[in-house]
Amino acid sequence: MALVKFDVAQGLFVTDARISPQAKREYIQDYPKLALEFLDRDELVAEVVSNPVLRALWFDGGKLGTVNGRITFPVIIRRHDGDRPLLPLRHSALRERIYNLVGQEAALRKLKVEARESRSSRAPFEPYRPPRRLTMDEGFTTDLRVTEIGFRGGVALHDVSALAEALAIKLAEAAAAEFDATTVVVGSAFVTPLEGDHAGMRTMMEASRVAAIGVGTSAVLESEWFQPGRAGEWDAICDARVSESEWVRVYHPPLDVAASCEIATPPAPHDVLMRQTSRLGWEKSVFALLPEQDAWDGSPEVPAPDDRILWRYEAGKMLCGWFHPLSRGGLVMIPTDPGDEEPLPGFDVDDEAADREMDLLRELISKLDGVELVTPDRARHMLALVSADPLPRDDAPTLFRTADVLASFGALASPIDPSARRGSVTIAWRASGSKAAPVDTTGQALAVALEGGARIVQEDGFAILTIEVPALPRRMSTPAWLDLVAAQVKASGAGARCGHATAQYWAHRYGVRFGVHWHEGDKVVAWEQTSKGFKPIKLTRKDIEDPDRPWPPSADEEGEEGD
Repeated sequence: MALVKFDVAQGLFVTDARISPQAKREYIQDYPKLALEFLDRDELVAEVVSNPVLRALWFDGGKLGTVNGRITFPVIIRRHDGDRPLLPLRHSALRERIYNLVGQEAALRKLKVEARESRSSRAPFEPYRPPRRLTMDEGFTTDLRVTEIGFRGGVALHDVSALAEALAIKLAEAAAAEFDATTVVVGSAFVTPLEGDHAGMRTMMEASRVAAIGVGTSAVLESEWFQPGRAGEWDAICDARVSESEWVRVYHPPLDVAASCEIATPPAPHDVLMRQTSRLGWEKSVFALLPEQDAWDGSPEVPAPDDRILWRYEAGKMLCGWFHPLSRGGLVMIPTDPGDEEPLPGFDVDDEAADREMDLLRELISKLDGVELVTPDRARHMLALVSADPLPRDDAPTLFRTADVLASFGALASPIDPSARRGSVTIAWRASGSKAAPVDTTGQALAVALEGGARIVQEDGFAILTIEVPALPRRMSTPAWLDLVAAQVKASGAGARCGHATAQYWAHRYGVRFGVHWHEGDKVVAWEQTSKGFKPIKLTRKDIEDPDRPWPPSADEEGEEGD
């Protein structure tokens, strides 16, 4: 009846009683279009006993039922000033604040709380970033010196994540009140039964770590502090493909301004291994310059390239790459979450077979019309000119671009250093003699206000102003910095009616259209300017791929629904 009522086609029926075979057969016969799985009695017990966390919470060795236990969160605190570790229980004022705030949170949940210093592996905090200066507390040893916060009294599994977030924010508030600016990382929790056959055994839960940043008297989750385009007038939606992710920006529709927000962090062991594997695969890959084409129409014997990018230094040419299995992933690579369970590329590659495949492919490609084979070294330099170096040094910081910060934030090692952020602001005008003065004036004003450097270029009929900000203000969140950018753009006189053409330039230059979100097949949502501001409209793929159609649509144009 529940499946029918809520109009769903499949479900799971769980009971600690027993469902008879006759009842199961009757259900299957009477409801052939509905899929229902059963978890009853012995199967339920087996499921609980086979799961370490469930066993610790619900099985004492003799019967199923709530087991008296403790949920423990390992915590590290890092001061932004000097990137120094902080052990809060060693500071009398901070210790008192922590006991009060955490005690209030525990009282609301009817729990008892306890705190102590301990040693912990890095596993509960992964991906984890060591401090810049190694200490005996963090860095010189494989274990970390942490503060453990334990709760007793019955914590439901679905409440663990909420409790971790509340704990991170409370601790960040307390630490920031004493030390001005801090980051608190609450690691994955441990469950410890206090009775039964497994009393005292610590089992780490699957819930991931949670981090919060405290500045002054307030604290927010790390993701809210660092991620742009989540609320307000800045928009993170665009139609970029993976190979265009280098050009993803957050966009301010009313001002027609684009901005980047990047983070450079020290490389993790996972990053170094990926770089070494990718470097080996790159040297075995095949690259070629070919005439530009919308769809691959090479020889039937030659597969479409794994990726391609416009080589704008030679008209009508594109750089194509056919990747060795060791470096499959595209010309522009995006860091992946080390928590993913997929194996690292290259671990299951038959090297000899792959090498033969690449040799044959190189021979076939060389016979295509208008082809120019490119060595891997030259292809790397060519790609660096139009995008970014695909093979950074092992010790080079891992750069998380705007697209990565938006889509793969969980891959960033925490605590994230606020000083590791950098940004840029881009405004474009249609190039003409009358536009030189506003471009130059706006550039000077913004460069001073944002503490960055201005760069002005003219190309393809556009005048483009870019303000490079090498370091965002340490005490200011990324969303707050974007609000500052918008305010300074308005103050510089470059408001919405100053003839900006940033979105048009970006679509023309990089093929990325701001404010476009694909959904429902070919339909899109885009921005339309009206007398009352910008509003979302529906367009079709044909609408936005029309090269003669200005972008964003002007106030006198209306989007067509299409079918």
